[in-house]
Amino acid sequence: MHRVLARTIAATAALAATAVGFPAYAADDDLKGADGRLELLTAPLPAMLSGQQGWIAGTYLADKDLCDVRITGSGPGVSISYPTNTGSYSSFYREGWLADSGLDFSALNVTVSPSVSAPVTVTLTASYIKTATGKAGDACHGSRKTQTITATLPVRVGSAPYTVKTTEVSVDRTAASWVQIVVRGELPDTGALRATLAPPPGMVVAYPGEATSAGLHGGDAPTVGTDDYFAVRIDATGLAAGTYRVPLTVTSGSTKTTTTLAVVVGGTKTKAVQAALKGKAATTAYTKMAAARLCALRNRVYPTPTALQAAYRAVEKASGLSTAQITAFDRKATTDSALRKAIVRQYKATCR
Repeated sequence: MHRVLARTIAATAALAATAVGFPAYAADDDLKGADGRLELLTAPLPAMLSGQQGWIAGTYLADKDLCDVRITGSGPGVSISYPTNTGSYSSFYREGWLADSGLDFSALNVTVSPSVSAPVTVTLTASYIKTATGKAGDACHGSRKTQTITATLPVRVGSAPYTVKTTEVSVDRTAASWVQIVVRGELPDTGALRATLAPPPGMVVAYPGEATSAGLHGGDAPTVGTDDYFAVRIDATGLAAGTYRVPLTVTSGSTKTTTTLAVVVGGTKTKAVQAALKGKAATTAYTKMAAARLCALRNRVYPTPTALQAAYRAVEKASGLSTAQITAFDRKATTDSALRKAIVRQYKATCR
């Protein structure tokens, strides 16, 4: 099954054309709406920072078979663009159609002007053709209808130029380790950031290129709303196991901010091998994971389609299911209405 945004992600990231996208699931039979309408379930939209650019996902519910769905958006102080393969609009993963009582999402690339400092009302315009019966994707004939949906885009101004997200790292006391200290940009024009650690006796710190401090991996300064990291090499082979609180100083021009980084020094850990989930346990794990994949898109802003896909894959990896199991369940969900409804119930229970 080809999917619109999955192809966009593949093109953007130069991945193989066989990249797997996100499955869409049918909703409960008792979900009602006006005849031939879309209901936006992700309202308000994911919160953004003033000056931020990122991809957001809107999840929609259809009450009839709708095909050739095209969604555009506009709002004061924001600019909106769309996946490269559709260009002037966004659509769904399922080739631009959504079946009766179906649940799927479309993605918008939103840029908030630095001048915006309060929530924005975004106008979403959806146009589509309602098919008479059967699968919407088989034949798309009829009169095009247009629907206007309004949603709030929460916007706030960052309280500081950046936020240090990493508060703890773990290193092996049998060998030196490279660690990542993650920073998120909060305001535009932060300026170049550098980081240094003040290690205790017995701990040796080094920076990339034998420098006296670490710069950000992706550039001088973090983009608003985007994570970047400092790479630091920590040699704790001369220390006993335990937690050491190490001063971390981040400088931007003449501005310095010092926080504390907890460095956990331990021995070599043996990774536990998780037993394969089977039967009812596997079905339950898949149901929770499938809902969580959509939840991961619901309240987050992603800098690129590739980052969006990475978040999706991370949920899969943490589920305890193998890749083969997930693929098999994804196929089963396209024909098993009970499984689809269970996923939607899980989504409604955990993603609101």
